[in-house]
Amino acid sequence: MASVIREGQAPSLKPVAPATPGTTMRPGYVVGFAASAGGLAALTQVLSALPASFAAPVLVVLHLDPNHRSWLTEIFSRRLALAVAPVREGEPLVAGRVYVAPANQHLLARGDGTLALTGEARVQYSRPSGDVLFASLAEAWGPRAIAVVLTGRGRDGADGVPPVTLGSSSRVRVHHKDADQAQVCVGVPSYALEHPDRYALQLLSTVLGSGMSSRLFLEVRERRGLAYYVYGMNHSYTDTGSLFAQAGVDLERIEEAVQVIVEQFRQIAEETVPADELEKARSLAKGRFVLQTESPQGLILFGLRREVLEGQAAEPEELLTGLDAVTAEDVQRVAQDIVAADALRLAVIGPFQDEERFEKLVA
Repeated sequence: MASVIREGQAPSLKPVAPATPGTTMRPGYVVGFAASAGGLAALTQVLSALPASFAAPVLVVLHLDPNHRSWLTEIFSRRLALAVAPVREGEPLVAGRVYVAPANQHLLARGDGTLALTGEARVQYSRPSGDVLFASLAEAWGPRAIAVVLTGRGRDGADGVPPVTLGSSSRVRVHHKDADQAQVCVGVPSYALEHPDRYALQLLSTVLGSGMSSRLFLEVRERRGLAYYVYGMNHSYTDTGSLFAQAGVDLERIEEAVQVIVEQFRQIAEETVPADELEKARSLAKGRFVLQTESPQGLILFGLRREVLEGQAAEPEELLTGLDAVTAEDVQRVAQDIVAADALRLAVIGPFQDEERFEKLVA
């Protein structure tokens, strides 16, 4: 699985008995970190939050100048509760240890629970490379691999995360928390910011979950009374995106709520959106954008976002023209592309322990 780690936050794992030091017994999980040279402080902060009993080995790739000696092992040894081990060819992975890739060599994890080093060509102008490490984790460890990108030079690390994510066999994550209601999030990977179908995706998310006339609001909340709140939206980034629905639901009816939300995702892929519904969604999306850019601050934020993230400061009329060009067939085509049979994922927060009870709902 891929993890998003906020500053000061440590990865959370289910309890797994640590491997006996000095053995090649394969641990339950393995965690890989990738960061640029400027990410040393963030990396140290995250790793320092891990206890000595951490139930996984930690592999670290940091972009360093190969012409200078690396002091990473010494720095980590002074600041971390985890043991820091030098990396040698064939070194066995042991839970609770940090393995730092040496300068100018790629670090790989083998399926037999050992490490490998290689001096093969640079990847994304980097050696060691986060992409190389993550690719080996995805191949050798599958759903037991966790990939974390803190900072990166260019795209190194970012391209290696999807194979780790796709290697996860489970489509459900449950976080136990005693509460009077459950929080659920159902979603699928979507498109990056500059994808040619970004406007069709925007209208797809509007039909699905924006406003009180959206399908999620009408079906989940108004008609069935399954949620205290429910909405859907799309977030696009420079390299990927996510289309998701979120809801706060009754504990006793959580399975029904998730089932209905999943049905809305699949229905929009199976059936063409009626013309009147599409026009209503188009008017809502355009109206919200126009209101956002009426103020100088809103217009500046729109321009800066496009300039920084997409490399160009487009005129607002370009977005409005793009929305006008979207057809019902475009929306269905995009929905069929991203809402694939095995693409749906579910996250649940509530007084639950068993992920298997929810697996069938997104199968």
